Amino acid sequence: MPRKYKTFVVVTGHKDYATDGERVLCAVGGSEMMTLVVGTGCSLSALLAAFLGGAERSLEACIACCDYVNYANDTASTRSSGPGSFHVQYLDALYQIRPEDFRK
Repeated sequence: MPRKYKTFVVVTGHKDYATDGERVLCAVGGSEMMTLVVGTGCSLSALLAAFLGGAERSLEACIACCDYVNYANDTASTRSSGPGSFHVQYLDALYQIRPEDFRK
């Protein structure tokens, strides 16, 4: 059955999920501190748009974005002592992430 709107859904939390109605991808990571800082959800939305803008495979781009944000969250949580410093460290971590940070 063809999908009427040809779109996908991204749901974030302890685990992040992205689906196109047929496949479901999952990303794990991040910090509880993100829930205490205003603007992190907005930044995720903007980053999703950026990831999708250059993507050939939309669903994979969504989950890659979640991995990117989770990595920044994890990094920021190790460098901060509370919500205020977390916010600054999160923005810095987003800026400082390099492709080699995701190579295993």
